[in-house]
Amino acid sequence: MTKTVNYFVHFHKDFPSAQNSTWMIPTIYENKPGLVENSLCLSAYSPSIRSLFHEFEPLDDDRIGYLSQTIAAEYWILNHLKDVDYVGVTGYRRYPHFRHDRTNPAEGFGAPATRENLATLTHDTHLPLINGILETYEAITIRKIHCGGSIKSQFLETQREEVWNHFIDSIATVVPEYKRWLGWFELENQCHFCGPMGLTPLPMFKDYADMYIRIVADILRWLEHPFLCLDEHAQARTDRWIGYLAERFYPFFLFVNNVKTYQVPMILLTDPPA
Repeated sequence: MTKTVNYFVHFHKDFPSAQNSTWMIPTIYENKPGLVENSLCLSAYSPSIRSLFHEFEPLDDDRIGYLSQTIAAEYWILNHLKDVDYVGVTGYRRYPHFRHDRTNPAEGFGAPATRENLATLTHDTHLPLINGILETYEAITIRKIHCGGSIKSQFLETQREEVWNHFIDSIATVVPEYKRWLGWFELENQCHFCGPMGLTPLPMFKDYADMYIRIVADILRWLEHPFLCLDEHAQARTDRWIGYLAERFYPFFLFVNNVKTYQVPMILLTDPPA
């Protein structure tokens, strides 16, 4: 039987988007000039990710959208999405390449965000291929991105150690049955999948999202300055840790649950030619 697929692409700034795709859905946290037209506005729904930040007033919708990024879309899926078989979430620059050259082992590729490239990545002709893969595999993920050290050490290259320590403690608090597997984060030459950028069965995705939202809520209980930005010009700012930790918790969730995955490369879109 044909499986239904929703793939959510989250935007927080003006950037080219896919057109005429029946399964790629652009999302924004709040309506503001310059963002993608006809997007799903997440802040218009209740509950929204704002409930996670209620103790940190005054945070306006623009700041909440910036801090949460794609996690706002994951929260919306958890609380509002029904009647679809598989879901995925990504940011506006990163797409899975479902119809890729299987003889090329590269983890990912770069490409300009042209209308032609976006049409190739999001065309409805991908759906039969996706359905065929999901007849055998439980989920589709991005190819493993290898880092030189452990997942912990790679995170700490740009982020605060205090945040990481509370992350580990909160996993043990929220899902104590996962505690025995926490050494996974400290293995050398590990890799991760950049979060749920592929396609995951909706019930499994909701299990992951529910755990992660509760983990973030627990971290926020303990961090004295949760949204401290040490360098406003850094590429990986320290106030955006919610998304960076999700990229690492999702593959850990798959590992603990022994999910059979099919891997595809990632396409990183660059600014379109002037």
